[in-house]
Amino acid sequence: QIFDNMRYWGLNPEEIRACLITHPHRDHAGAAHLLKQRGVTLYAHRETASAIAAGDERCCGYLYHKPFVPCEVDTAVEDGDTVSVGGVTFSAMHLPGHTRGCTAWVFSLENRQIAACGDVIGTLLCGDFGWDGSIDFDKPLYIESLRRFARLDVDIMLAGHGLSYFHQPRRRVEQVLASALSQWR
Repeated sequence: QIFDNMRYWGLNPEEIRACLITHPHRDHAGAAHLLKQRGVTLYAHRETASAIAAGDERCCGYLYHKPFVPCEVDTAVEDGDTVSVGGVTFSAMHLPGHTRGCTAWVFSLENRQIAACGDVIGTLLCGDFGWDGSIDFDKPLYIESLRRFARLDVDIMLAGHGLSYFHQPRRRVEQVLASALSQWR
């Protein structure tokens, strides 16, 4: 379906050369093996790469009643590592909590700082800090990651589901942090 959607918007799936993975959950990394078969280079934090290679419960295939098809990630990254794709440099920002390897990919495009953050930030208008039911969810790490993410100054924040934030994305992170702190006292 992803490839059909790309074609609808005039994009050619055959031109995909790289995939930067935010975390191993099936709804985010479940097609990694298909991309790999097409020769796409996969990048992910080492914790995420480990989960994808194992295809185990960290990938949450059980939520979809479908197995997670494991594959090897080509390049496992650490916090602060950079990846250059198509003339754009992406910096890996390790933000564990939602999963152990949760990563935001931060980059500049057309004079704007952008963070593709996966499920670090939920997408409801208030209080949504993402699903906390995965086997490697960690509240203390998640709160520390939200604190760190709130210090990042970006113009646009691309969440893993639903809304993207084009106006005051830092404020959204601060709201999520405040909500998590008040609910998890």
